[in-house]
Amino acid sequence: ELLNPDQKAVYDADIRSNLSVKAGPGTGKTHTLVLRVARLIQQEHIAPGRILVLAYNRAVVEELKRRLKQLFTELGYHSLSRTLKVQTFHGLMYSVLNQNGIEGVPMENVQDRFQQLMQKRGREALGTYREVEFVFVDEFQDITSLRLATLRAVAPFGAAYVSVIGDPNQSIYGYERVANNPQGNIAPGPYYWMFNEIYQP
Repeated sequence: ELLNPDQKAVYDADIRSNLSVKAGPGTGKTHTLVLRVARLIQQEHIAPGRILVLAYNRAVVEELKRRLKQLFTELGYHSLSRTLKVQTFHGLMYSVLNQNGIEGVPMENVQDRFQQLMQKRGREALGTYREVEFVFVDEFQDITSLRLATLRAVAPFGAAYVSVIGDPNQSIYGYERVANNPQGNIAPGPYYWMFNEIYQP
């Protein structure tokens, strides 16, 4: 009952659909994402291990973990918060590589090794991430083509439901988009279009 109508529309949206949310600063984007995760567990009885929350840097991941832990403690599900998968994109790829016995990969080579592994072994390579059915991406405006490829590998269309939330006007990682791909776009708009084509949110 503390949600405004726009936040409640996101909270109430069909859990078995893909969702793209655009909202400005101070609109409670992360708060709404956290409550939607809570709805999956508390009301829809989705096992926490089937939920993956992705962000771009460790600070955001730690903030998400803190909020989720606080909320689940208030709801009486403290132990469940430890089984949620909350990762950076690089953390996710490192975890998958490690589960396949591939360790000590330099950070700049992680994406390439991850994609090679996925091409070689397919979804079998995902290990514990194979059971993921619901994926949330916070601050989606900072997506890159490499991160989008990682998202597609972990959550192919039809195999998982993806919810992304962000503010295209607050994108600060445009330099990464062109650093990794000189033909890439510095603005996030084209990546939203790609997401829409792939996931039909």
